[in-house]
Amino acid sequence: MLEKAGLSHRVELVIEPTSYTWFLHRMLREQLEDSKIEPLYDFVFIDGAHTWDADGFSFLMVDKLLKPGGWILFDDLHWKMDAERWPEVPEAQRSLAQVKEVWELLVLTNSRYDKMWTDASWGWARKSASAEPQTRVVTEHAPIFVQLREIARVLRGRLRRRSD
Repeated sequence: MLEKAGLSHRVELVIEPTSYTWFLHRMLREQLEDSKIEPLYDFVFIDGAHTWDADGFSFLMVDKLLKPGGWILFDDLHWKMDAERWPEVPEAQRSLAQVKEVWELLVLTNSRYDKMWTDASWGWARKSASAEPQTRVVTEHAPIFVQLREIARVLRGRLRRRSD
């Protein structure tokens, strides 16, 4: 797909044996010079564990690696764990859209980001090119297909329970 889009020369696919947080750790270590992390990336896409701890920690690391003016994209803001696949996870955590918590508590409150918006289940944020952004723009779109996706998720769960 990258070749078809003409982007294969700009993207490096990395498969980390344990966790992408360890990849980010390695990048932080490589970019560390004189007690300062040199930003490396123009764009980072986080579509990972969908958990508060993994994706929240990833955002904190990515923030150090993202160049001023760079963008970060989160996928699956509204995703939640289901009881069938994660019965051992406490209900309070399963019922929480954990990536959305990262978005609302860590990204939207971070003054280094000057443009943020959600579009369907994605959250986009631009790291300001200036040291102190003068204006912050936060836009939330709730298109009908976000609501339809949630309805479909609920219906799938009901159908699974009926087939059992």
